[in-house]
Amino acid sequence: MASDLWIGRPSLVDKPIIEHVFETSISDAYEQEGIGYLKEELHAEIQHKKLLLETVLYQQDSSFIFLIAKRADKVVGTILYGPCNDLIKTCTR
Repeated sequence: MASDLWIGRPSLVDKPIIEHVFETSISDAYEQEGIGYLKEELHAEIQHKKLLLETVLYQQDSSFIFLIAKRADKVVGTILYGPCNDLIKTCTR
C-alpha cells in the first residue's frame, strides 16, 4: 500500500543505508546489463554517487536535490535531481 511509503530528504543517520543501496543497486544494474566485468567503472560510479550524497548532506548550497523513499523505516529507493553532466549535454544537442 502506498500510504506506508515516505519520500523526503535524507539525514546523516540514513547515510550508511543509502550507501548500501548504491552498492547493491548499481552492482546489480551492471550485472543485468552484462557489464559487471567493468570493475573500475562500477567502483567509480558508486563513489560518485556517494560523493553527491555527501555534497547534499554537508553543503547547504548544493545544486542537487536528493530524496529517499522509505517503507517501514527502511530505505527502498533514492532519487537525485541536479544539473546534467557534459556527456548528456553533448548527446542531447
